[in-house]
Amino acid sequence: MASLISATFVYVFAVSPSSTFTISSGIYPGAPTYTIWREGSNYFAKDANGVLAYSGTVAYTLIQDVFDQNPQSIFFKEGTYDLNGQTVTATAPIIIWGEGKNSILQGGTLKMVPSFIWNYGTKISNLGFESAGSVTQLWLNNLTHAVVSNIIFTKTSYAVGVPSLRLTNCSSIKVEYNWFDGFNMQCLRIDGTPYVGGAFDTIIFNDFGSTGVEFPSYTNPWDIAAIYVQGPYNWAVTISDNIGYLNPKNIFVYSEATRMTINNNRLAGGYNNYMIDLQEDTNTVTGNHISLVNDAKGAIAIRYTNNLELVRFYNLIDGNEIQGANSEAAIFGVLQRSVIANNVIGATRGIKLTNSAYNVIQGNTVCGMFEYQFFGFNETGSSDYNILVGNWVRLTYIYKSGVNTRITACYNDSAWIEHG
Repeated sequence: MASLISATFVYVFAVSPSSTFTISSGIYPGAPTYTIWREGSNYFAKDANGVLAYSGTVAYTLIQDVFDQNPQSIFFKEGTYDLNGQTVTATAPIIIWGEGKNSILQGGTLKMVPSFIWNYGTKISNLGFESAGSVTQLWLNNLTHAVVSNIIFTKTSYAVGVPSLRLTNCSSIKVEYNWFDGFNMQCLRIDGTPYVGGAFDTIIFNDFGSTGVEFPSYTNPWDIAAIYVQGPYNWAVTISDNIGYLNPKNIFVYSEATRMTINNNRLAGGYNNYMIDLQEDTNTVTGNHISLVNDAKGAIAIRYTNNLELVRFYNLIDGNEIQGANSEAAIFGVLQRSVIANNVIGATRGIKLTNSAYNVIQGNTVCGMFEYQFFGFNETGSSDYNILVGNWVRLTYIYKSGVNTRITACYNDSAWIEHG
């Protein structure tokens, strides 16, 4: 009969952290490569065997020392880790996690920059980030198939155009179950460089919020977008099932990318802007619930802002619910070969097309908010050859300008238009 002899080792550190580790010989199952913790003003890091590897009074120095070993995983115990305005950088794929909102990286940037593009396998979860508005808190570069989840991003002040989370030249990144809190202006930015860029990122089940009602002055709408997708080197981003109860002056998405899918989000805001503002072709916007604040331009816009003669192609806007006063249009487009269908709109202005042709507008319900409204559907500029079928407009009216535009089986406030 074979016997099993096990040895037990006790490590007591000369640096005198209060934690004494008793482990079996060898690496214990599931141990992170390094565990980092804080006691008073001292910081410690032990390796997977329980041996103290680093200690000191400067958090960002200790964390960088650990990253420099290219560990597979790091676990942050509960505590606040002051990065003191510094950037700590990991150059290899890594798994980082903590004890939720009580493991806080404060006042600096955690940056992932692998030594070659599109590294697999990074996951960052169960942490808190806290900083002034001028700090990008988490920045992922050149990664693919990475996950950012269950993180609380808190900004303690406003800053123009500085995201909490930034993805650069990344593909197939999943950003899920995070909470963007505090004085956030731009929560998430997705950007890239020529011939690298990124695609197929998924932004799902996040809570985008903002505190207060005053913003500093800004020039560009993307500076106050909760999500900014820079183009043209990124594309095919899915933004789904998020909550965006934002500062009234925030907008939700500003995108210069193609093939965006934006669906089933619950949003409120839009002061002087559109909540969903898309500048390129081939987008799908479906099933969103949007409440507009007073002085919003509208809910959904697909057009190139700087040139309304430049048409956007092959877009679908379907099944959205839009409520609230607006100054331009609930849905605004400069479109061709696109479909606007099955939307329910209760607003001062409904659907507006400018310089648009060969579109189908079908099955929409538009009801004005008060006794006098501006329009349910409005065709302007050089618009022509559009088809309106089965739309119901009440307390407002349908206006067309194109001689070849056709209206069939639509209710125009008090009368049916069977052929027009």
